[in-house]
This record gives sequence, structure tokens and C-alpha cells, in this order.
Amino acid sequence: MSEPLSILFLNSAKSWGGNERWMCSAANGLAERGWDVHVAIRTDIFDNKFHKNVKIYKLSFSSELSISTYKDLAAIIKEHEIDILLPTKRKEYFIAGIIAKFLSLPVVFRLGITRTIAKHKFAERFVYKFLPSKILVNAKNIKDLLVSDKLSKDEKIIHIYNGYSFDDDFEPFYLDNTDKVFTFASAGRLAAQKGFDILLESINILKNENIDNFKILIAGDGSERDDYLSYIKNKDIKNVELIGEISNVRGFFACSNAVLIPSRNEGVPNTLFEAWSVKKAVIASDAAGIPEVIENKHNGLICKLNPQDLANSIKFALANPELISSWGLNGYNKLHRDFTIDKMLDRLEEELKKLV
Repeated sequence: MSEPLSILFLNSAKSWGGNERWMCSAANGLAERGWDVHVAIRTDIFDNKFHKNVKIYKLSFSSELSISTYKDLAAIIKEHEIDILLPTKRKEYFIAGIIAKFLSLPVVFRLGITRTIAKHKFAERFVYKFLPSKILVNAKNIKDLLVSDKLSKDEKIIHIYNGYSFDDDFEPFYLDNTDKVFTFASAGRLAAQKGFDILLESINILKNENIDNFKILIAGDGSERDDYLSYIKNKDIKNVELIGEISNVRGFFACSNAVLIPSRNEGVPNTLFEAWSVKKAVIASDAAGIPEVIENKHNGLICKLNPQDLANSIKFALANPELISSWGLNGYNKLHRDFTIDKMLDRLEEELKKLV
């Protein structure tokens, strides 16, 4: 019987996000399928999130030039005879890429959002063009941009949509909605990438049109929180609430009528599938991979990334609640048909085995 393949994931994140969730899903799934799985991480955000067979190492990841990080990684690779390196963030791309060159190992960069790099940033462009054996992306749009920007060649890019394993049970989330108004939910880091500033501007447009028969709850935290709170106060917006970090996103979405995803930059966002998993339609921007997955006016509504178009989409949902509800069911069916964790792992295994 042949020895199982050995893979080392790298992630230096200090906060939880979609990239980290994907890594846990991939690492755990491969471990359950008999792979020898190792992960090198920086912080405690992954506590209790890995399969019992996943080996975990804490590294400093202080910088791309951290000598201790290189030494520790090289020791792990040699001791456990690692076959493949899979870095998941920009900092690890350089570290893993350099080590892979010295040790003649395949390295796969995992990229979950669109990435554009100015022509004059030679060092960054060098990393993408010359260090990876392959680049793994979760949206065809990301692949097309990498090729058109001459950061990679078509044959070096692996396109695999994210896969999710959701059972139908989730923790309930208490939501005070005694007035029974139409409720939109949204979740993500309070940062420019997620487009919540555009969402707030769209709500102000509706306020000026005397349309306020709805509420919007935004879950998450981040660098823009104070700016968003100031905007809400200055514009005297009454029907929006920032509720902070929550762990129970699916329960939160289940209490809403629809989910808003106003992102500027995405691959295929986790929140889209979390919304569908509880049979909620999404109103989402046309960023990156989103239009590849949503069938417009069938399981969601795609809008242009500007306040007026988003405001018009919210008005459409308010005027068509039964239609919106049916789109949520369509999304649920598509999720369970096309985006299962097993489909993702089948493709991931197939592509990784080609490298060894």
C-alpha cells in the first residue's frame, strides 16, 4: 500500500475570515480522506477547528524575511517528508515559494479574491509569476484577471469553486422583530472591501425618498466601524444597526428576509452560501465571481456596485417579498446540487496528485 501524500498548509492570519474557513475545510477534508495533513499557523484563531489527525505548528510569520520562520518550516518539511506546500495568504506566498525552490517541492498559492498589482511593483509581480507551481482560485473571474494582467499563465491556474458542508440544523439567533418589518441581514469585516459604505449610502437615498419600512442589521467588526457609526448618526438613519461580531452567521441570516452582499472585491463569498444554506435570497454586487454563481432573478439579484442601483434592488425586494422567498429556496437547491464539500475535495485531490 502506498504512503499517503503529505501536505502543509500555511496561514499567518490574525483574524478569522473566508480564507481561514476555506483552509480548515480543505485541511479537514483531506485528513478525513487519508492525507497526511499539516498546518503552520500564527495565532489561536484556529483553536478547536481542525480534524484530530491534522498536525498543527505555531510559527512567528513576523515577516517575509523571518529567518526563524524559514528554519522552522524547513525542519517541518524535512522531518515529515512534506510533498506539497499550500500557502493561503500573501506573506506566505513568498516564504513558501522560496523554500519550495530550494527544496524542489511543488507549491500551490491559494487566492480567494481578485488581485491586481501595478506594473512597477516588480517584487510582488515576481512572486506570482515565478514562485508558484500552480495558483488555486475559487472564481473564473480571478483566473481571467491573473492571465490578462500577465501575472500567470492559463495552464498554471486551477479553478475550483468553494464547497460547503452544511447540515440543516443551526443555532437559533434572537432577533427582536415585533413590528414584523422586512429585514435584511449582512455580515463581514467592516472594511472597504466589503462595501458597507456603499450600502449605507443606498439606505440614505431611500431615506430621502421616504422609504424606511425595513431594517438592516450588519454583523461584523473592523477598521471602518467608527466611520460607519458616524455616517449613520450624521444622516440620522434609524433603520440600520451594527450588531458587532457574531459566531452564528447562519442563525442570524435565518432570521432575515434576505441577505445583502455589497462587496467591492470577492471571489465567491462565504456569506452567499451561508445565506442559501438557510434558504435566503441574496442581493449582491457584480464583484468578481459572484455573477458566476448567482442566476440573476432566480436565486438572487445582482446589482451594479453603486448606491443608486443597490437602493433600487432593495426597493425591488420590498415590493416582491414572495418572489424573494422563492429565490432563497432556489439558492438552497443550487447549493446542495453544485457546491458540496465532496465536489470541492474531489477536484482538489485530483489537481494536487498531478503535482507529485
